[in-house]
Amino acid sequence: MGNDYSCCCKCSLCGFGIFSLGEGSMRICCIVQYDGSRFAGFQRQPGLRTIQGTIEAALKKLFSAEVIIHASGRTDAGVHAMAQVFHFDMPFDIPEENIKLALNRMVMPDIYITDVFSVNDEFNARFDAVAKEYRYKIINLKNQPFLPMKNDYYSYVNMDLDHEKILAAIPLFIGEHDFASFASLRRSKHTTTWRTIHRLEYYFDADGNYEFRICGSGFLRYMVRTIVGTLLQVGSGRFTIEDIEDMFAAPDRRKAGKSAEPNGLYLWRVWYDDADDYKNKE
Repeated sequence: MGNDYSCCCKCSLCGFGIFSLGEGSMRICCIVQYDGSRFAGFQRQPGLRTIQGTIEAALKKLFSAEVIIHASGRTDAGVHAMAQVFHFDMPFDIPEENIKLALNRMVMPDIYITDVFSVNDEFNARFDAVAKEYRYKIINLKNQPFLPMKNDYYSYVNMDLDHEKILAAIPLFIGEHDFASFASLRRSKHTTTWRTIHRLEYYFDADGNYEFRICGSGFLRYMVRTIVGTLLQVGSGRFTIEDIEDMFAAPDRRKAGKSAEPNGLYLWRVWYDDADDYKNKE
């Protein structure tokens, strides 16, 4: 940021000076974490509490102007994020650290901005993303008791699972496929259902804690949750390897399993370069 500032006002909310850029605006990128359990999803919706709506309301107070944010993607009601990414065009120049402090004062404790930095005017949080990773956390009630304080952050199952069957089915999802069987039917007819999965990992322990980690080029609505729900049903014996092959060979949403609940799902990371590290275990 340059030093040729002219003070135009003082922000009563944060106490930091707001300075005019003179001409044009500056594009700002933010990394945000949020607890999605008390939101109706990320996308702004009239009359509902959303992540986008809450952040935009805070930006309006900060800049005394309408500011629209553009995210790497949408998350549904109840879904959490460890590193969601969004950008906006800043109408007035404020030091990046001051933006972070001011926004967090207004949006915490359900939302927390972890990083704020300037980007070039061509950067787009959605269209420049090359890969995303989601993680899905599960507790099996066969192994441990139900705990209400974990209900918003883990999905519960109550079944015996054959982990080897789940691991055997996972390679079928890797690579580029038509994932129509694993996505919501509510989508534009112009949206392709072909996606590429780079990694799909499954972790489990003897205490009944399970976690799926899935990294891909992009995801359809409910795609991650439906893949998880289907793999759990592979583990329970309802589906076989041949059933999964049939879901890909003749895509039909009615063939796949029920979508897993949203509360165990986390948007974990978004990549914005062409490095191959997102294809490998960290």
